[in-house]
Amino acid sequence: MRAIATLRRRFAASTRGIAAVEFALVLPMLVLLFLASIDAGRAVAVYMKVRATTYTLDAITNQYSTVQSSDLTAITGAASLVLAPYSTTPAVLTVSQISVNSATNATVSWSYSFNGTALTQGATVTLPSALSTCGTYPCFLVYGQVSYTYSPLFGYFTPAALNLSDTLYVTPRNSTCITYPSASVSNCAATSGSSGSGSSGSSGSSGSSGSSGSSGSSGSSGSSGSSGSSGSSGSSGSSGSSGSSGSSGSGGSSGSGSSGSGGSGGGSWWGGWW
Repeated sequence: MRAIATLRRRFAASTRGIAAVEFALVLPMLVLLFLASIDAGRAVAVYMKVRATTYTLDAITNQYSTVQSSDLTAITGAASLVLAPYSTTPAVLTVSQISVNSATNATVSWSYSFNGTALTQGATVTLPSALSTCGTYPCFLVYGQVSYTYSPLFGYFTPAALNLSDTLYVTPRNSTCITYPSASVSNCAATSGSSGSGSSGSSGSSGSSGSSGSSGSSGSSGSSGSSGSSGSSGSSGSSGSSGSSGSSGSGGSSGSGSSGSGGSGGGSWWGGWW
């Protein structure tokens, strides 16, 4: 009994294995922190790659004056190589041109996407409030978008995939805009409504010939003398003594009545446009 009591006292007083016991207790937590730090470090590295890819995408695109589909395929393919050594499969690269027609009106001129869906042509775009655009309109911006779905290796940093993304606006470098004939963008003009005109000449808004003849929407003269398709008065039509042509409409250049002179024609057929 005395030997057993002595052995118990010696065991209780011994500290030679305490470090190993403590290490065994904290080892699982250290392993979890180590694996989580690997996932976190890779996520930060991928995000930096995403930002570099966005800059590369815009920097290459804005050097073009005209692009074809093959050019955009090469541009997005080259930009995606910046993501190496990480896989490009989860990456989506989209490059678009934004037409800014006023301080509050911006639309998609054209768009192309690698591994994703391009922006809808003509769709409205809300520009960042801090973005400084051109002083005269229209102006154009190259809009680069890169997103990457990051899946952690171990899942201790985050159990779900992370969507890492970045966007960047730049201006075209070598031209006012970048035309894309495949998307029917062949000039740098802003989209605007077309002005209405007659088939061969437009009448003035208030021009009327004859006492009872009023000009039609397509530039026709009064009921007794109508202009032909090319804007000339009828061979026998006479205007009334007080009939006058519209301020911008085109009347017959030589159609005069027997008792009064016909209204004088407009200066030119494009007078209604200016």
